[in-house]
Amino acid sequence: MSKNKIFILAILLGMTAMSVSAQNAVKQKYNLVVLSVDATQGTVEGGGSYSPSHSTVITAFPQKNYRFSHWSDGVYDNPRTVTVMSDSTIRAIFAYTGCVVNVKITPEGGGTATGAGLYSPGDSVAVVARPNPGYTFACSVDKTEITHSFRARYNTTYNLTVKFMPIGGKPSPDVKDTGKDIDADVIYNRDINLYPNPVEDELTVSGTYMYKIDLYMVGGQLVKSYPDVNARFFNIDVRKLPAGSYYLSVETARGMFTRKFIKR
Repeated sequence: MSKNKIFILAILLGMTAMSVSAQNAVKQKYNLVVLSVDATQGTVEGGGSYSPSHSTVITAFPQKNYRFSHWSDGVYDNPRTVTVMSDSTIRAIFAYTGCVVNVKITPEGGGTATGAGLYSPGDSVAVVARPNPGYTFACSVDKTEITHSFRARYNTTYNLTVKFMPIGGKPSPDVKDTGKDIDADVIYNRDINLYPNPVEDELTVSGTYMYKIDLYMVGGQLVKSYPDVNARFFNIDVRKLPAGSYYLSVETARGMFTRKFIKR
């Protein structure tokens, strides 16, 4: 091989090495993608392209009747600081804070029932059950329709079981005889929840029975103390607070809870 060809080959190899090096340098920027699992439940803020080990803040904003639950990587802080070490995607997961009504029919095909779904706290709920032809209610065999009505509660799940049986027959053996055609299993979320969060005017604190609430700045400075809460619901006027992050220390019948919130 001539000296000219060797020289040209060396130049080409050098250019290739420089190109690879440049590509690797560009790749030192990593993409952080922040998403909401459902935009109707809440939105997110943050993410972008960052250098390795760069720290950035991401925030989840729940919609009405929802609260932030956790991030897809198992972190519960909101807002939270993320140190970017690779290309990654983080999703915000929200939880419904209204009333969930589930309706089960037994036996399957024995009848129909309307009223299952999601309700805002305070809504009127009416579950209406009707037997299919050849079936009747397990207890009220002389009725063609039964309505179970109640008021929707905050952060509560109603699991209703509507019981039918064949005409002239007996109820399914797996159905407990409680003397009712519609049994209700009510589940209350006793955890401490804040809503709305972020908040502009009034923050509602709810959950298990609360004795005392202390409001702190993120740096640990006590802003205000509420020593005589003694309730499961408590409202805090935050209109005079500067925008930023705060947290509550809540003393309850089940121990101490700490919850963060954002003042817009």
